[in-house]
Amino acid sequence: MIHSVLRRLGAALALTGSVTAANAQFGPPGGMDAGPLEVGVVEMTLQ
Repeated sequence: MIHSVLRRLGAALALTGSVTAANAQFGPPGGMDAGPLEVGVVEMTLQ
């Protein structure tokens, strides 16, 4: 009985881990563009 429970628990953990790894390979969430970000620049001078 205990072996059956442990076997099912192990299978569930393996499935969860493989789904998580598969989802992590597709880039940023929400369809965000993975290209360079536009940033602002401020030039400062010592007075």
